[in-house]
Amino acid sequence: ARWQVRQAACDALRKFGIDALVRYAGHVARRLGDEDGDVRRAAVQALEQLGEAAGPHSDAVAAHLADSRWPVRQAACQALGVLGKAAAPHLDSLESCRGDEDR
Repeated sequence: ARWQVRQAACDALRKFGIDALVRYAGHVARRLGDEDGDVRRAAVQALEQLGEAAGPHSDAVAAHLADSRWPVRQAACQALGVLGKAAAPHLDSLESCRGDEDR
């Protein structure tokens, strides 16, 4: 399926390391809007690996705290934890996830 190719691309970039992720961060961030939850999760996890360098994408990552799929919400929580100061505006949203129930 095509979604599996998009997911594999995000996973591969993550495995290539920081240099590849920095170069293609914008492409990975576009996958945050993918129709498939597994692709969105892979994109969030790839941006998480960038740490503070993914700061410009913190709003897009934080939007996934309300994703319809719990693995994406979980990945967004973890990613925000390493994005540094850029994630600070999203602390209230992150705190609200403590009571998350699978929808």
